[in-house]
Amino acid sequence: MAKDKKKLSELEDKDEESILYFEIIGILSIFIAITILSELGAVGRLLKIFFKVSFGDWYWLLTLMLFVYGVRMIYKHKFLDFKSLRLIGVFALVISLLILSHFPVHRYVLNGYDGVVSGTWYYYMTYVNSPSPDFVLGGGIVGAIFFSILFVLLGNLGTSLIGVLLFVCGISFINNKTIMEMISYVPKAYSTLRNKSSNFKRILKYEIKTGNRLPKQRKALKVNRLKDETNEYDYNLQDRFSKDVMSSILKVLDNFDVGHLNHSYQVGYSYTLYEIYISSELESDLFERKIQSVVNKEAVLRYIPYKKLIILEIPNNFVGTLSLKTVLKDKVTKRKFPLGIDIFGESIYFDFVDNAHLYLSGMYQDDLQSAVNSFLLSMFFIYKSDEFEIIKLDKSNNYQMFKNATDFEDIVELLEWLKDEIDHRLEVFNKSNVNDFLEYKENNLKRLIVVINNFEIFFIDNAKTLEEKILYVCQIGAKVGINLLFITKRKNNLTSYMNSVIPTKILLKFHDVNQSLDIVDYDYVLFLQRRGDCIMKDSGDIIRFQLPHITLEEMKNILD
Repeated sequence: MAKDKKKLSELEDKDEESILYFEIIGILSIFIAITILSELGAVGRLLKIFFKVSFGDWYWLLTLMLFVYGVRMIYKHKFLDFKSLRLIGVFALVISLLILSHFPVHRYVLNGYDGVVSGTWYYYMTYVNSPSPDFVLGGGIVGAIFFSILFVLLGNLGTSLIGVLLFVCGISFINNKTIMEMISYVPKAYSTLRNKSSNFKRILKYEIKTGNRLPKQRKALKVNRLKDETNEYDYNLQDRFSKDVMSSILKVLDNFDVGHLNHSYQVGYSYTLYEIYISSELESDLFERKIQSVVNKEAVLRYIPYKKLIILEIPNNFVGTLSLKTVLKDKVTKRKFPLGIDIFGESIYFDFVDNAHLYLSGMYQDDLQSAVNSFLLSMFFIYKSDEFEIIKLDKSNNYQMFKNATDFEDIVELLEWLKDEIDHRLEVFNKSNVNDFLEYKENNLKRLIVVINNFEIFFIDNAKTLEEKILYVCQIGAKVGINLLFITKRKNNLTSYMNSVIPTKILLKFHDVNQSLDIVDYDYVLFLQRRGDCIMKDSGDIIRFQLPHITLEEMKNILD
């Protein structure tokens, strides 16, 4: 027992001695660094000359590293791990700086002395004898040694390349990233810097030039600035035509020996809805084919057997155009606004919280463009101009009329920026003790409408990389006032997880049956018409309705 106590006491003494040892080294390192940087007396001057001759114009960096090393020894009581990748990176970075800095000294020695080695030594001894702040020391004697070895083996160009390679490797090792990851980061850093600089320009423009005052807030635009519809003539013609179509449908039922009871029709902008109650069973498939051959090949049948109800959707011969003014006349709030109207004239709303994000797909660019333009233009009639902002990833430049929008070039960069913005907003809400964007009453956060055009192109190339980022942005974005529009012209490319966080999908006209089957489980989109006729799937519910159409001329007049 006594022996164990003695051993324990010896171990404790050794620990105390080792801790004291580390702290003495740390204090000495800090003292030497301060002595050099402050030139404390004759010792300070001598040490500074020694460090300058050894490490050239980078002596201050090595001195700071010595200071940091001393602080680390006192704090951690551990020696450096020379196998550490980051420490190797630091050494590589320092050596590269010393090598690349030695070029001016090397050129001077070549022109002024006979031998490179003797000339270099004489050059630095000249500084020791007559120290001057104007003396160019390059990488010092240490840099000269590395430089000379590389210069003899690889020449001037080879020395430059090795110096640059050591610099890149040093940065890479310090950041614990591969060289390819570091290279790929450069364009992203450039784009980020460009976006930051544009924001800085905005600050200069509005705060410095106008005396720290933001531009006067504009009110939301009045709906009466939009054009009225001119569809009355077309509607009257279509109403008479639809009446004749109903007669044709009833004749087909008579040929099937199916009695019909009540019947009615409702004329819409793109199609007419026919409802017929019948008195006996109906072979629906055969009946639909007959209607398509006799009345219209794009007729869509829904038969509800237990009600004995036939519902037919048949394209109009005279197609009307729904105006944005008609749509926005209905109730508009800062939480939701009408996207369009259904066959019965009821508004179909987009809720910034419940719908959150929108997946819009169609094969015709002008149909997609009209739908997106109407959506974005509606923002100007809901919010003041300083209450929302449009952010675009639009390489094909389809939505360039919105000139005050912020543009991104890379989807990964955009999603990373959105993630940072979401985290920032969550922090702001937490400090303000509010739950979401609608509760937050300060005016320093805008609603962000993010348009990702040709989404399928980006997703095909980076599916695995993008999915996790999109899931995060979509799951939390709406809560903090960020809503995304995914625009695509190809087959549905959403994964099952993404389908769950983007529940609202709008499909325009397609000729690809697979696109319809992927979204609504049957070939509905094949029978849609152009100019705003669409179907929306919202959490399982499927609604056919009409989107408004706005001309580029009208848009220009409003935005200008």
